[in-house]
Amino acid sequence: MRTAQGGTTLQGNLQEERRRKDEAVKASVLQKLVQTGEKDRLKDILREKLVQCGWRDELKEHCRGVIRQKVCMCVCVREREKERVVQVK
Repeated sequence: MRTAQGGTTLQGNLQEERRRKDEAVKASVLQKLVQTGEKDRLKDILREKLVQCGWRDELKEHCRGVIRQKVCMCVCVREREKERVVQVK
C-alpha cells in the first residue's frame, strides 16, 4: 500500500511482515511433519476417512458425469459440423 506521497503505509508494512512470518511458520511445521513421518500418517487417515464416508465414490461419479456431458457436447458439435459440410456441398 502506498500513500499519496508514494510512501508505504504502516498497515501495508505490518501486513507484509505478517505474511512473511506466516510463511516461515508454515514451512517449519511442514518440515517437522515430514521429518517425523506425521504428514504421511495424516494423509493416510484422511484418505481412509474419505473412503469410509463415500466421498471418493461420489467424486468418481461426478467426474464420470462431467466426462459424459463433454463427450455428448463434442459429438453434438461434430454432428453439426458434418451437417454444415453437407449443406455447403
